[in-house]
Formats: sequence, structure tokens, C-alpha cells
Amino acid sequence: MNLNDLTAANLTDEDLSRMLSISIRNTLILALIFASLLALVKNWQTGLLLLIGGLISASGILEWKRLIRALNSRLDNKKSGHTLGRVAVLFLVRLLIAAGVLYGSLKFLHGSPFALVGGLGLAVIALTFQAIQLLRR
Repeated sequence: MNLNDLTAANLTDEDLSRMLSISIRNTLILALIFASLLALVKNWQTGLLLLIGGLISASGILEWKRLIRALNSRLDNKKSGHTLGRVAVLFLVRLLIAAGVLYGSLKFLHGSPFALVGGLGLAVIALTFQAIQLLRR
């Protein structure tokens, strides 16, 4: 199915997976663009903080995508490569790693913490854009 033919009523698991993949890509692209601009305008630490926030955002979308795939697989009684328990544990491990990276980047990079928050918000922007595109069809 083409993304142009999607509506909320006929959204399949594959369509949702593709939309999340597009959101991951868009988050990474936005992070690279804004991090480069901030590195030029402010300093490299601030640009790196935004890039770190964007990478954490993209990894969050990826983990949600895996969790949704495992849940849908379990609901449909299909065998998947990953069990729901394993995916949930990896989800929590990623959260702990993200917390450690956030703490370390704030402690050792002396850029603006607002850049890090901005990077974390890029996933919201990318997902909102995908949702608006879906609603407009």
C-alpha cells in the first residue's frame, strides 16, 4: 500500500511500521541539520548536545516500533523473532542507557542544555508531521 492511500481506518501494521521508520529518518535528518547549525552559530558542544538528543529520540521511536511489532505479533498469535518479554527488557535497558547518556552529556559537555531538550523533542516533531499527513488524506 502506498503512503498516499492511507487513512486512519485502513492503517495496517506494515503501514505503521513504515511511518515509524520515516519518523526515525526524519528525526535523524533534523538532528543533523540543527546540530550543524548550532555548532556553527554557538559552539560544537551545543551542537553535539542537540545531536545526542536527536539520536536518543530516534532510538526511542525504534524501541516503540519493536514493542508495537511484538505486541501485534502476540495479539495475532504469530511467531516473531523477538518475544514480548525480551523486547520489554530491551526497552527498559535502552531507557537506562539513554538516562546515562543524558547524564554524561550534561556533565561533560558544557553546551546549552536547551539544545539537548530540543534534540529530544525532534521525535515529537517528526511523529506529529507523520500524523498530520495521515489525517490530511
